[in-house]
Amino acid sequence: MLRMVLMEYLNGADSQKPEFKRFIFSFDNKAERLELPVPPSTFNLKEGQCNQVVNINDLGDINLIGKRRLVMMDFTMLLPARKYPFVIVQDLKKPDEYLAILRRWKESGKPCRLVVTGTAINHAFAIESYTNTTKDGTNDLYVTISLKEYRFLNVPASNNEAAIHSDTGLKERPTEKQVPAKIEIKKGKDMLDTAREVYGKGMEYRSILRNNDWISDIKSIKPGYILKGR
Repeated sequence: MLRMVLMEYLNGADSQKPEFKRFIFSFDNKAERLELPVPPSTFNLKEGQCNQVVNINDLGDINLIGKRRLVMMDFTMLLPARKYPFVIVQDLKKPDEYLAILRRWKESGKPCRLVVTGTAINHAFAIESYTNTTKDGTNDLYVTISLKEYRFLNVPASNNEAAIHSDTGLKERPTEKQVPAKIEIKKGKDMLDTAREVYGKGMEYRSILRNNDWISDIKSIKPGYILKGR
C-alpha cells in the first residue's frame, strides 16, 4: 500500500494542487477533531432499503419497499510512523496515538462524525470494528476500519408527571384512566371520538366493540345510545 500511495503522490506531483479527498473525523460535537494523515485511495460505501418480500395467494411474491437501511462504510488507512512527502497533516501523531483515539471513541458509547471532502459523505457513525497490521518493516500501521451510520432519535419527553422513586430513580407508573361502566354516545360524536374520550385513544373503539358484541356496524351507533364500558 505504501508503494501505491507514493505512486499516486508522484503522479500528481506535476500538478500544483493534487486532488485529495480529506477524511476528517470529529467527536463529541466537534470537541475533538482528527484528520487522517494519508487519505485512503479507495473506500466502500453500502446503502440499502429495508424491503420485504411477501407471498400473496394468486399473486405470488411481491416486494414491499421499506425505509432505508443504515449506511455502512469501510476503508483501509495508512498511519505512517514518519512524515512521508505525501502526508497531508502538519501535526502528525504516532500510529499508536491514532489507534488510542479511535479505540476511546469506539468504546465511549457515542458516535463520531466523518466528513469526506469532495463527496456527499457527512454522517454520524459508530465505529464497529477495526484491524491493524504492520508491513514493510517501517513500523507504519495499516488499519481497516468498519463504520455503521448512527441515527439520532428525537424521542419526545414523557408527559408522565408522577414522582420519581427515591430508590430506583424511575418514575412511578401513571394512574390509568378509569373506564366507566356505561358509555353514552354524545351528540356530534362517533365511536372513534367516544373511544378517544373514554380510553385516550380513538383506536380503542375495538374495546367498546368487545364489550358490546351485539354491534355489527359502528356506523349504526347513534347519539344517545348507552353502551357497556367494562
